[in-house]
Amino acid sequence: MTDESQMVYALHSQGKNYFNAGFFAEAELYFRAAVDAVKNHHNHIPVFELDLANALQMVRKYDEAASIYEKYSGDQSDIGFFARTEFEKLQNRRRRWIVPPETPALTSDERLYKVVAPMLASYPALVRPVHLTWVDESKESLLRIREQQRLRGDPEEDWLESLNGWEALGIMVGSSHSVLVKAAWQKANDSALRGLLSHELTHVEHKDTLREQPVDPNSSNLGFVCNERIIDLLTIFKGFGDDLLESRKFLERIRGSLKRTPSLMTPDEIQRILRN
Repeated sequence: MTDESQMVYALHSQGKNYFNAGFFAEAELYFRAAVDAVKNHHNHIPVFELDLANALQMVRKYDEAASIYEKYSGDQSDIGFFARTEFEKLQNRRRRWIVPPETPALTSDERLYKVVAPMLASYPALVRPVHLTWVDESKESLLRIREQQRLRGDPEEDWLESLNGWEALGIMVGSSHSVLVKAAWQKANDSALRGLLSHELTHVEHKDTLREQPVDPNSSNLGFVCNERIIDLLTIFKGFGDDLLESRKFLERIRGSLKRTPSLMTPDEIQRILRN
């Protein structure tokens, strides 16, 4: 393998790493560099372009992604079958994800808006509007959530029998996300609040991507624990590790030790990851 080929495959491999970690804007850059490096060569590899198209979907560059899928849709090999399948799915996604221009990308009270607005650049695959609101643990808050969903024709969150035990929770309401934040976090500093919300936004973004949950959280208690910890890791990789640490320290102050809550990384665990 020549030095040039090694460079191209290294670019593509790094793009795959970023894509699998959920960093789609970075994946696009590396996939595009790999495609540009080989497009004038006889050994041009269609997989490079198709991987680029996958990343383009994640950053909402639908027209460019569609043009790549169309380019290979006439191929009679597995490449063509994949391209035709993805092109068809892309048309459905574009219809499902469309957001009217007048719809705000983020609505919340002044404090939540101030904390979250600068964070959205780190969530390029977040395609639906996000509404954030403070809630308490009362039955009235739960009834308001269900009423919002009923008015939009959505199934009620029947599995959510109470708001006890949650610090923040993301649910789908209509074609948008609703993130509920417990009122106790109004006393947290901005870093701790940012850490709590970065975890929830990572959940929310993952629901808007092509992939399923990393691990099905409803499969078992172990599945739930694994999924939550994976989301913590993705949150750290997005650059919010220090904020996540502050949020867990605040949570320990209001809830007590997290050592008996295996679904949440403790401050000590997060610090060990940040030191490495």
